Amino acid sequence: MRGAAGQVADVEQLYRRVSESIGTQICYQIEGDRVVFLHAAFNDPAKCPSVDRAELAQLDPHRTRITSNDGIVTLSAQAVRQRIGPIPKFNESGKRVKEDYGVDVKSDPLFGNCAHALVEITPPNASGGAFRKLKEGLARLATEAGWTVKPKSPLPQRDNFLLGDAARCLIHRLQGRL
Repeated sequence: MRGAAGQVADVEQLYRRVSESIGTQICYQIEGDRVVFLHAAFNDPAKCPSVDRAELAQLDPHRTRITSNDGIVTLSAQAVRQRIGPIPKFNESGKRVKEDYGVDVKSDPLFGNCAHALVEITPPNASGGAFRKLKEGLARLATEAGWTVKPKSPLPQRDNFLLGDAARCLIHRLQGRL
């Protein structure tokens, strides 16, 4: 189990905000009575999809939403690390090499979002194929989990959000959890 300062523990839950689409790419579809997430739900230009650490978001998935059209899915840090990784690594000629890529979740607090973290392939600079496998794995885990908060559900009022987040960040830093 991880959990050193700055690390995201395996036992932690992670919130991922999912919109209906990103540009022209659909992020999920409804099949019967279940949601199926597509790899586009985890697109990221830096190849490090962002999530929020549930505990640092006060176990309130609505804090991860931006608009009422966003839905939230909850993933386990342990499942992200162990069920997606390792990802096979190939050389320039397409031959599999001995070492694999790992998958990790790392704390990445931002101003106004102390809970922010990144899902990363290790070592960095993975190929596009490895990133696609990461996104497919995340989509599979999200489909298994289903919605924590469905899109178009009411967005609760937020009061003193930035001030409260700054205070939580400071407390967690002092406790060595960021």
